[in-house]
Parts: sequence; C-alpha cells; structure tokens
Amino acid sequence: MRHLTLLIIKCLKYKLTMKKSDESFFFYSDGIKVPVILKTHSNARRIIMRVSCNRDLSGTNLIFVTLPIGVHDDEARKFLEKNESWVVQQLTKLPPAIQFVDGAHVPYFGVPHKIVHKPSARRGVWKEQQMIFVSGNTEFINRRVIDWFKKEARVIFTSRVKSKTSMLKIGFGRISIRDTHSRWGSCSSNGNLSFSWRLLMAPDFVFDYVISHEVAHILEHNHGQKFWQLTTSLSSDMLAAKRWLKEFGDGLMAYY
Repeated sequence: MRHLTLLIIKCLKYKLTMKKSDESFFFYSDGIKVPVILKTHSNARRIIMRVSCNRDLSGTNLIFVTLPIGVHDDEARKFLEKNESWVVQQLTKLPPAIQFVDGAHVPYFGVPHKIVHKPSARRGVWKEQQMIFVSGNTEFINRRVIDWFKKEARVIFTSRVKSKTSMLKIGFGRISIRDTHSRWGSCSSNGNLSFSWRLLMAPDFVFDYVISHEVAHILEHNHGQKFWQLTTSLSSDMLAAKRWLKEFGDGLMAYY
C-alpha cells in the first residue's frame, strides 16, 4: 500500500511531553540540528510532518512526524532528507527564541517589560512599572520568571472567570494553569477550565476572549450559533482577539 505524504506549512503548537512510545532522532542541515519526534497514530493515513513553534529545554524548535501504523521509521528519515530545503525554509520563518534572562524584554499584558536581575534581593520575583525583578542565582532566572507568570496568570484568570460566570449565574470547576501548546484554553464536560500561562503575555482583550470562549463552553459544549453569541457577549473584542492570536500567537511560543 502506498502512503500519501502531507506537508503542513502552518506552524502548529504541541505539548512537549513525549510518550514512552515516541521515538526521536535529529535533523541535520548546514550546521542546523533539530530534534525530530516520531509518533505513530492509528488514524493516520499518510506521513504528516509539522515544523513546530515548540522548543525543547535548550530553546531549539522541534519537528513532529506522524506515521501510519505499519510505516517504518526509515520512511520518515528518507522523507526529511528529500524535503531538506523545505524544512530549513520553514525553520527560518519561525520566531527567534527569546530566553528569560537578565536584560531580556518580555511582554506582560502585551507591554514589553525588562527582566532585571537582583541577586542579593530576597523578594523572589516582583514587577515595578515596566520591569520584572528577579532575585537569587542567575541559573534560576528562567524558572523563577516562568513560575511567576504562572502564579500571576492563576490570580488574574481566576478573577476574570469568576466575573464572567457570575454574569451568567453559573458555577465552574477547577482552574488549571499549564503550558499546553495544542490550544490556548479548554473546558471539560464538568466545567473544569485550563489556560496557557503564556496568554498573560498577550494584551488584555486577547486573554479576555480566550477566557470568555471557555466560560461559554460551560453552557454550550459546541461551536454553534448560541455559543458564538454567548462568547461575543462576554468578550471585550472577540474579532480583534482572534486576529491577534492568528498573527502574533506563535510569537508567544518563542519565550522559554
């Protein structure tokens, strides 16, 4: 049986967690070394390759290759070699990596903030005007900034959820703050909500839309007309937020 191959140019967002069944190797080209994650899926009918906005712990982008059942890993390697120039071209289109280090500028509510290292301070992480101060050793700046964003996101997003569910006179379940890359937010059937902490780097109207979207799902578990009417009524500017995420959302994945 011949398997058709599909190239997906769109930059997709995936969770970095690898399952035990996942295999990996590296893609090499003119000094470029990129991890390739191989996955086998029972529903796959062709080889699918995705150049991802996700990064590993070193800030390197990832390439995901999904194989149909019965297709050998060697076919994925041959396919990558055959399409080497295309892969390199897609990698160059991705936003450059930006690490949370002293002096870096990162967005908070869509406004650039400078990370300032204060090694002798004993305050953890705190914000003043357009600066984010980080105490402690240099090697912990990255982790502390990410933890700070997660804590801030939990407080701000929870407050926004309470406000919107109060408007609808409904309750909600547990709120989780994660770094899931497949979606900005989610709502389970029992009303548990999940949001990406990276949304806090976007402007207020953007994460307000995502929160409105998920709160609306508590009542409407679909994307029908009633759902969109409800989301529009809860969101400050739904259309502008959707445009922003389409144009700039991938850039939020560049920070690590």
